[in-house]
Amino acid sequence: MAAPTTIDEYITGYPVEVRSILERIRALIRRAEPNVVEQIKYGMPAMVIEGRHTIYFAAWKRHVGVYPVHKAPSALERDLEEYRSDKDTVKFPFKKPVDWELVERLIGFLTTSDAYAGPDPEGDPQA
Repeated sequence: MAAPTTIDEYITGYPVEVRSILERIRALIRRAEPNVVEQIKYGMPAMVIEGRHTIYFAAWKRHVGVYPVHKAPSALERDLEEYRSDKDTVKFPFKKPVDWELVERLIGFLTTSDAYAGPDPEGDPQA
């Protein structure tokens, strides 16, 4: 199977229950930032805001990940704590219902200029 070249192709490669999560994350990003440009980068969806690759999201065997998520304001950071894994990674496991209110707050943070003033946007989102 060929690697996806669009976010639509990426999403359709997953089972319906995973697709619905990916589609909703995508919709939340587009609602927060209507001028976002969609690409596939590093084999996963990359949502580009103001010319920077600011939000990546991807489905894995046991979770959907969002990258990079730099240190957030304290209230949001506390709520993200149980979903943090690596340095700038937030994982929403399939074994529990997605906290959509938290995802929406996270997307709101990630679409602000403060959130993407972090590491080099061309760097590995999982580094």
